[in-house]
Amino acid sequence: MKKVITTIFVLIFASITNAQITITLSDEENQVYVEKNITEYVDTLMRQVDIGAPGNNANIWDYSFLDKNEAAMIFNETVVDPSETEFADNFPNADYAIYMNGDNEYGTGELWRYFGSEGNTAVSYGYGFNGTTDLGSGSVLAVDEPAEIGGVYPMTLGTEWTYEGTETTTLRVGVIPVIITTDINVTYKIDAFGTLILPGNKRVEALRLYEDRVTVTHIPFSPDDVEEEILYTFLTRTGEEVSVSLVGTNQQDNGYVFVEGIMWNEGTVTGIGDDNSESVTEKFRLKQNYPNPFNPSTVIEYSVPENSYVELKVYDIIGNEITTLVSEEKSRGYYQIQFNAKGLSSGTYIYSLRTNKSVQTKKMILMK
Repeated sequence: MKKVITTIFVLIFASITNAQITITLSDEENQVYVEKNITEYVDTLMRQVDIGAPGNNANIWDYSFLDKNEAAMIFNETVVDPSETEFADNFPNADYAIYMNGDNEYGTGELWRYFGSEGNTAVSYGYGFNGTTDLGSGSVLAVDEPAEIGGVYPMTLGTEWTYEGTETTTLRVGVIPVIITTDINVTYKIDAFGTLILPGNKRVEALRLYEDRVTVTHIPFSPDDVEEEILYTFLTRTGEEVSVSLVGTNQQDNGYVFVEGIMWNEGTVTGIGDDNSESVTEKFRLKQNYPNPFNPSTVIEYSVPENSYVELKVYDIIGNEITTLVSEEKSRGYYQIQFNAKGLSSGTYIYSLRTNKSVQTKKMILMK
């Protein structure tokens, strides 16, 4: 079972039960701060589970039977700064990376998966792996073009989107690299809402995401490999998530279905009734500009976890100051500002966020 975007689409929740929820882009960003630890569990037993029903009536999705002590696989992951990773140059637009070291679906070793946001979408850029594969020791680099869309915001009942792109995978084991391309076509739809019950009778409001994923993999000197997978993922505003992969593609979209795997995590917040709506972010954070490359204007976003003096400046590649975009006290929250490069020459520019506690810089490309 391949789980593609994780996500991790989340927010702090304080509401009534059986209410339809809306998930925003900033909800996800609240949860993916550097050094956060994430544990995901995988159950590979084929079994029947209740996926509820699509439509306007609230569901009860009871997954309290899941037992992390009986999980077939456990993935311990950490959110890291993508600029400090081994494959940083391959993913310049990534806002964060999720790192794990150990056994994973690609082999045994270090794995970095790269994520970010573009406009009102959350995207996945690809991954890099160093370690031991089935063919021996080496590295794997996979780049999605365009970046795979894992969420369109605001996300609520009826939200739908599609993705069509190609993942180019370079396998380096030995002298000659092997290049594999995979055509990806995915249909997504939020088709139900309700209450998700997790182990320990933990209850959180959730949306059901339907995903129909078709891939065609082109391997040198081998026939094309065509696969189709149907998944249902239950997304919450507090980090909890359950994803089920159906057996085959012809089962009904309601009631009990056969699944070949379940992946879940237990989130970071307690559940219904917790009032953590004040949470915005736990660290100062400067995001990659969007679009990038750009002409002539682009948007820069940043977050402030506490009241602080904020200075945001743009420099050319040799360090000459171009302009000051922000220079004032800011209260806790998310901010965005537009940078217009009219009159500037094409090239690479640097923008820097300075606060009372940190300095962060990123590169952007003006292409006229």
